[in-house]
Amino acid sequence: MRHDVSDCYVYYTHRQQTWFVNACSVLVTTFFVLLPSLAFHLIESEWSFLDGFYFVFISLTTIGLGDYIPGDERGHGKLRVMMKIEDDDEDE
Repeated sequence: MRHDVSDCYVYYTHRQQTWFVNACSVLVTTFFVLLPSLAFHLIESEWSFLDGFYFVFISLTTIGLGDYIPGDERGHGKLRVMMKIEDDDEDE
């Protein structure tokens, strides 16, 4: 009994391939852009969702303009101390 190599592959229709690519795009966008944007919006009291989205986009594209800095508010004293401790560990 002879098996053909094409028996090992599953062929999908164009519609199935398009659906899969779209589903993956939505998942990647959600997990890498929308959820972090929402987190920055909730943590940073003065930032809107669009500010968080802008910061995430600028960070992920490695543009990094520096106009938005997380933890740069007066009410984030504890976070600033933690950042300073982490920064001091890297200097050694």
